[in-house]
Amino acid sequence: MAEVATNTFLYGFYHNFEEFRGKYYKEYDKTRFVNADVRNIAKSIPAAHHEAMERLAIYRDLLANHIMGGGKIGALFLMQIANRELR
Repeated sequence: MAEVATNTFLYGFYHNFEEFRGKYYKEYDKTRFVNADVRNIAKSIPAAHHEAMERLAIYRDLLANHIMGGGKIGALFLMQIANRELR
């Protein structure tokens, strides 16, 4: 879980250039260099993770722009993250 941000970045980086790599191969008949670590990490991350991150972005947009006013108003959003007993 500690490497979620890095893995998400590498997944996007690798898969966003798939079309470019395909065109490059078609034009020059050779593959474009991709760092082995990037390729291995990006290929090991399931597509479900990427889809979940896209859904999260939709909720982030909904919260920020439609519920919180998109920065047009001073809004404060409080959310309980743990159960606490009153002392």
